[in-house]
Amino acid sequence: MGISETKKQIVIDNYFKNTCDVNTSIKEAFTRGFELGLKKAPTTSQPKTGHWISHYDEDAKEGWYECDRCHTERAFNTDYCPDCGAKMQEVAK
Repeated sequence: MGISETKKQIVIDNYFKNTCDVNTSIKEAFTRGFELGLKKAPTTSQPKTGHWISHYDEDAKEGWYECDRCHTERAFNTDYCPDCGAKMQEVAK
């Protein structure tokens, strides 16, 4: 879910009015804003996990793997899905 440009501008304007003045350096303002963003950022309680689903096409004599979380298909399996970032467990048949 994104935030509209108008809402973003309101937050920026209010942030600078409340925490910064003409004597605040750009670096200091950026640092304060960044730290505020980190405090308000959503946290995940547990990392995403999943597993590769193994597929094989007898006619084409080809195999591939599919992420059970986002359904990305790959020619080989890896420890993490490159699309959704899930840490992969064992391969499911």
